[in-house]
Amino acid sequence: MDLIHFISVFFVGLVGLFPIVNPFSTIPVFLSLTDGMTHAEREKIAKRSCLWAGAIMLTFFFIGTLILSFLGISLDAVRAAGGLIVTFIGFRMLFELATTPSHDTPVSPADHGKLDPSLVPLALPSLSGPGTLSVIMTGSAQIAQTDGWAVKLTDYFIVTLVIVTVSAACWLVLRASIRITQVLGSSGLEAFKKIMGFLLICLGVQFFANGCLGFVESAAKPHPAPAGLVHPVK
Repeated sequence: MDLIHFISVFFVGLVGLFPIVNPFSTIPVFLSLTDGMTHAEREKIAKRSCLWAGAIMLTFFFIGTLILSFLGISLDAVRAAGGLIVTFIGFRMLFELATTPSHDTPVSPADHGKLDPSLVPLALPSLSGPGTLSVIMTGSAQIAQTDGWAVKLTDYFIVTLVIVTVSAACWLVLRASIRITQVLGSSGLEAFKKIMGFLLICLGVQFFANGCLGFVESAAKPHPAPAGLVHPVK
């Protein structure tokens, strides 16, 4: 294994993947969905979310294209669906009504377990969203086109290590975000949620628009006619 090749591919993959995953943009969603939980419960949700995100990224890296083609789902559909989910989360954060728990219906940690947000929406689509999955599947397709099994296996191993590293970094960011509630306070955190909720709506609309635009461009492309319908010009 060439050390220079290993280092270059690792850092290129890390620099290319981490900004797209962008765990910092998941902080307001994480804080909103775990509001009212204990410190220990939030740490469990953060760890579980990053494990799910890493598993999703690895799955799509190795067999993502096969899964989508088997189900007949295009990447544009993934973008549009992810955009709708992100938009819904943004609206909920922006127009969230302040509610106080009733004394007759106390909120217990067991209640939070029934609404575990670690898979949806934290892991998918917040951390491993459409942009992340498209980049991962593009990288997988590029590796598949390289010559030599030794180079392919090396690149697969390096990208796997990149995904694991990014997942660990996401866990550290979400775990550190728990301290934000203590720094900002209740009023500062509420203002932060509103701002990030608006930005999430914009991001979700952009994802949805990109997916719809992809549908239109695919429909506009000329499709080759079946072989039986093509006749030579006499």
